[in-house]
Amino acid sequence: MTTPQPYYLEHPTPAQLAEIYQLRVAAWKQNPHFDASKYPDGIFDSLDPIAHHWVIEDEDRIVAAARVVVVNQLTDIPNWQLFNLCELPKVSPLAYLSRLVILPMYQGRGWSGLFDRIRLAFIDEANIPCTICYCYSESNRIKILEKFGFTIVGFVNGSYNFYKSDAYVQLRVRQNAYEMVCQKTKNDV
Repeated sequence: MTTPQPYYLEHPTPAQLAEIYQLRVAAWKQNPHFDASKYPDGIFDSLDPIAHHWVIEDEDRIVAAARVVVVNQLTDIPNWQLFNLCELPKVSPLAYLSRLVILPMYQGRGWSGLFDRIRLAFIDEANIPCTICYCYSESNRIKILEKFGFTIVGFVNGSYNFYKSDAYVQLRVRQNAYEMVCQKTKNDV
């Protein structure tokens, strides 16, 4: 069986977004602390309409999805206060890696890594200096993202998320991020 490649939804339709919202519930409901009944319309936030989405389909059905949101400042992210607890560089724009979901029956196929490589390549091509995300503490994602250059910069109490699990905030700063920011500031003067 060939490994399907995630593809970019350049202009997601309302139906595609609705399918992604429901996919999130289906993927997360295996967690005993997640109450799927609270999300009859799926899981979505104010960032979804402006996010960059990638999906994998099987028989014309979205079975995995991930997104990147590019924001000008940390306060553009819902619940940004969680990240404000951490030491983050003051750079702009900022990429927020989030909402990587894979239906349980499709997990364990290396798709998380595919989504990571594609999203980080997108971020690098766009010259975005800094990327943040948070990972649940019981997840192996922490070690995976460390291989992509992320480091733990903070901790978030589990009472703030869907899983009711503690999470770690991770940060990836491009090697030339500070030079990029200084050059941008210099050019704006």
